[in-house]
Amino acid sequence: MKPIIVLLLLSAFPASMAQTERGARVSFDVGNATVWLGMTKHDALKNFNSLGYQITDRGDTLLVQATGSHDVLIVFKNDQLIFASQDWYAGGGTETLEAVLGALGALADKAGRLPCIVRNSPLSAPSTSVQRVYVSCGHRSVLISKGVVQGEQVRVVSLRIGGAAPND
Repeated sequence: MKPIIVLLLLSAFPASMAQTERGARVSFDVGNATVWLGMTKHDALKNFNSLGYQITDRGDTLLVQATGSHDVLIVFKNDQLIFASQDWYAGGGTETLEAVLGALGALADKAGRLPCIVRNSPLSAPSTSVQRVYVSCGHRSVLISKGVVQGEQVRVVSLRIGGAAPND
């Protein structure tokens, strides 16, 4: 997925982000590595490099491609991981439902008994019209979106930790 589209579908990040939920580290796996809220960029790069993952470093943002895993966008602030988004699906076709079920299932497994909020957050601007729905449970969420960005059809299902959605 093009970086501009990814950034349009993401959100502004809260000024402060707790590192734990009920005493547990908020994390998810990127292939054979694990990332978590509060992780340093140095530690993340060290782990990804040792595993041979393809990394695009854009200052406070890393784009990570791990063999056999979904692409991951990781955002740091003051050298601390504040947001990560792992695409379960980006494209078109019939596997969208499977991606929605997989991402929501993973969210449910990690969120446990945390209360969840479902929020409709459409995005409309010149050359952009996207329907977005967020399911948020604590510092974990799933984004389900479909629409047009700069004339390109987009369909995205992503599992996320930290931050909220853009233009919320």
